[in-house]
Amino acid sequence: MERSVYQVIIGVDIDNVLLSYSDLFQHIVQIEQGTTLIPHTHWGFQDWGLTDQDFQRLHLRIIHEPIFLDAKMAAAATIDILRDKGHTIRIVTQRANIPFYTYLDKKAAIGVTIENLHCAGIEYHDLCFVEDKTSVTFDILIEDAPHHISSCNKAKRNVLIMDYPYNRHCTGPRVKNWSEIHDYFKETR
Repeated sequence: MERSVYQVIIGVDIDNVLLSYSDLFQHIVQIEQGTTLIPHTHWGFQDWGLTDQDFQRLHLRIIHEPIFLDAKMAAAATIDILRDKGHTIRIVTQRANIPFYTYLDKKAAIGVTIENLHCAGIEYHDLCFVEDKTSVTFDILIEDAPHHISSCNKAKRNVLIMDYPYNRHCTGPRVKNWSEIHDYFKETR
């Protein structure tokens, strides 16, 4: 079946785009440190005083323990609307390609990712676990990570930036939530 000019392949990142990774991670760090934290403003959580080893240890808890991430408000409903309009939803994540992961960590990350998406009611056509998101076919990628946004910009790929303080230096169209994503596709596609 040939795609209409109005039907596009929408690449969608998971953490902090579809699911609330930073909120859960902040909660875990607050319990660990016994303190209240403000939302992080820099990529990598260094502004919470975490070393790389702290981040790795706490991040692996999310992968190996039965902790489920909440869906961003209106994410599942907006995905359903976009799918109903004939758009292809391709989830594009680096989750199984983290440098410090062992084989078992990768296997756990894939399983927990599928379970999180299912529990959040996110229905999609494809799920891609890749390090280089520009290697995947999409017409536009909804992304928050500065390094992936930069890679898309360098490769002349369309990227819609989920706005956070840690990516404000990146250039491109921005949205703050899934209602704005819905409006973006209603107005531009």
